[in-house]
Amino acid sequence: MMNTFLWSNNFLVSFIFLCKTSLAQDQGAVRLQDGPNSYEGRVEAFYNGKWLRVCYRKWDMNDANVVCRQLGFSGATSYYQGFTPRGGGAFALNNVNCHGKESSISKCGHDGWGKYDTYYCGVNSNSDAGVVCVAEDDGKIRLVDGATNSTGRVEIMFAKQWGRVCDKGWANVDGNVACKQLGFSGAWVAYTGWDQRGSGFFWLSNINCHGKEGRLTDCSHPRPADVRSYCDKSGYSDAGVLCKVDGDGAVRIVPIGSDHQGRVEIFFSGSWRRICSYGWDLNDANVVCRQLGYKGAWRYRAGWTPRGTGSYYLHGVNCNGKESKLLDCYYNKIWTSHSNCGESSNNDAGVTCKIDGDAAVRLVDGNGNYSGRVEIRYGGIWKRVCDRRWDMKDAQVVCRQLGYGAAKSSHTDWPQKGTGSYWLSNLYCSGTEATLDSCAREWPVGTYSDYCSIAGNDDAGVVCDPTTVSPTRPPPVTQPPVVPSIKLPCKDTDAILCNAVKIGGHCNSSYGKKHCCESCPGCRDVSTGCVQVKQHGLCESSSMKKVCCKTCSQGSLIG
Repeated sequence: MMNTFLWSNNFLVSFIFLCKTSLAQDQGAVRLQDGPNSYEGRVEAFYNGKWLRVCYRKWDMNDANVVCRQLGFSGATSYYQGFTPRGGGAFALNNVNCHGKESSISKCGHDGWGKYDTYYCGVNSNSDAGVVCVAEDDGKIRLVDGATNSTGRVEIMFAKQWGRVCDKGWANVDGNVACKQLGFSGAWVAYTGWDQRGSGFFWLSNINCHGKEGRLTDCSHPRPADVRSYCDKSGYSDAGVLCKVDGDGAVRIVPIGSDHQGRVEIFFSGSWRRICSYGWDLNDANVVCRQLGYKGAWRYRAGWTPRGTGSYYLHGVNCNGKESKLLDCYYNKIWTSHSNCGESSNNDAGVTCKIDGDAAVRLVDGNGNYSGRVEIRYGGIWKRVCDRRWDMKDAQVVCRQLGYGAAKSSHTDWPQKGTGSYWLSNLYCSGTEATLDSCAREWPVGTYSDYCSIAGNDDAGVVCDPTTVSPTRPPPVTQPPVVPSIKLPCKDTDAILCNAVKIGGHCNSSYGKKHCCESCPGCRDVSTGCVQVKQHGLCESSSMKKVCCKTCSQGSLIG
């Protein structure tokens, strides 16, 4: 009986000893709860055999550092006052006051184990202390939701989690640091309210860099996760950047009609986008064309057709015309919206650049080289000249530019109208200019009066004097190649197609047909009907019929 008592007594003593030892070892232990991983969570402390909450009253960075080091981390990056989700039940500690060097929370000052003020640390309140402990890759950043790897909204990593960067206080100097941290030379622009917003929580806000920092975390900012109400998780509050890459600022023409004219696009961050024509003028077009290696621009176009697709990189461009590239000009913030530059709008900037041979003139739909409606070339493209204000002075300049000494007549509403748009209208030549392009004009190249209808007969025409030669230019070649004489009767008895016309005082075969007569005046075609008309004072064959009359003055039908 005595032995049994002694054994029971010894067991009880041993049990009590072991329990006291266990309580002594666990008292003041800490753990993190309800966090996304082991680096972050709500703090609990072990007291009196239970895991209890720690109240956030006077909780700060010193306290968080001690807790994280106690858990084996190198320290803390942030802390929470009122961690979500909250814990349940009583609190183990309140008013913790660490100096930051302590090895455990139990060695810090506090109100005593199990003692807390229910006013600040209500059991049913969100009054829990939390921490974010240091992890590898803290402060690493990335760009997401951008067209390329050099543009997008900024995200930063803490505690092995990617989180958003709020745009509160975000500026170009901050964007420069972010881009340099990513290995770029800098940022073109920092954006607020990135249009493809993130989801979830923000790590940082109110970043304030000086520009020399190597990382975004080296800049001044509130502690991670200390984000105010203006950084709305469901709102468009994300910071973004457009980083600089090689080739940025290059321009190109999306060609329309020729390689030398079209709407303009500019390159940034690995992609080509549109330039809005809001504020676009000839100075801007000149800079674009020179940047592309041309001598300059003949014209600018606001509202190019067909329009581009997608967003605009630039708007409000304002060059003085002397810049070597478009990015040297003033412009509004890159890749920002403007009411006049909607993606679905037809507001693309366009240019026609100068090339060799431009400003040449030619006569078409007339009789040979010295008469016809006038066309002029810009950007390698021939277009019409409108007859608005067209007179003899303008005609004199055209004929002299073509090598003739004078004009016989000027014409409006040339009967064989051209197609398409006009290069010039409302010209005011003095008559002494060397080229039509040198004349004063009311409208810039490529724009024209409402009186110049594309569908109408509004073409300017001239008849030059082929007997005179301009002293400043060689005469045009009007003498045809020598055609062997074919002596046949002036009848088409062998059904040989014949056509003899008189051009510039010379007999010539038209459309590659054969001469059937020894001389132009004696030509008759008895097998087919012939028409000779007098148009604009010149002999012409009509509808490619044969010239069968001896003289223009007859102008009759010969059966």
